[in-house]
Amino acid sequence: MEFSDLPQSAQDRIAAAEIEAELILKRSKIPSQVARIRAKNPLAKPESWRDGSIQEQKRFEQSLFDAAALDSLHQGRIQAARHLLGAAAEELLVAGDLDIKQFDAKLESVGDWVCKKFRVKRAWVDIVKQGWRAARRKRPAGGFPKPDHAEATERGGNEPNAMDAGPAVNGTDRRPIVDAFILKCSGELSLKVNRKHIWRAAGHSTARQFQFWQACDPKATAQDDQNFRRILAMNPTEFEALLKKKGIILP
Repeated sequence: MEFSDLPQSAQDRIAAAEIEAELILKRSKIPSQVARIRAKNPLAKPESWRDGSIQEQKRFEQSLFDAAALDSLHQGRIQAARHLLGAAAEELLVAGDLDIKQFDAKLESVGDWVCKKFRVKRAWVDIVKQGWRAARRKRPAGGFPKPDHAEATERGGNEPNAMDAGPAVNGTDRRPIVDAFILKCSGELSLKVNRKHIWRAAGHSTARQFQFWQACDPKATAQDDQNFRRILAMNPTEFEALLKKKGIILP
């Protein structure tokens, strides 16, 4: 898939997301591979399985294991596809210079690409695409500010910059980029992520400072800006792990 219309840094992030998606799929294949080995290697079965009743029981257990393995592989394909689609859509939303019609067309092409790559039905990614289309329509008319590549080079590119967490200029509303983060997490996690998860993960007991920061209100502090940028720079798996660590959701 060609992303030459995006900055190199955005292309690199999509490439990294593609590797992560392939790892997601690879991990999901392990139970399936184990099931096939068990099914094809009768010598690994205990001698006692020769008994009829026990053998039937083991066959039944094997069928359940195989079904679970296939389900794991199927879910892995869906999760990998959604992960890559979400990463690419986020870059198109934040770093791209596409109008709504161009964004929709590009998103459709990306959807076709990930469906073909991970062999999943379009229905599994259509709901994700709908969310990203809605986020694009909420994007500020002037778009999000572009990153200062010189500044990123001085920092070694390791620390999050303005593009990692969204705009912070002249009262521009950050809601679209928060929506994008929530969509990305909801597309990859079984957890239904909401804004409360974000401000609680940042250590707040109320939504007050998050609401100030989200609206680019001057009442938001520099520490608020740093905290919320750090949260929105996480990938969905890291964010879920943080929520569990803080006791915000059950492990």
